[in-house]
Amino acid sequence: MNTYDSPYRGTLRGMMTMGMMCMRSRFRRV
Repeated sequence: MNTYDSPYRGTLRGMMTMGMMCMRSRFRRV
């Protein structure tokens, strides 16, 4: 269970981080 949750959580965290970075970049540009 931990091995399966490890990669899944990493992908979700990466997507969230990318979204936050993109949102911050757009906010700063605006």
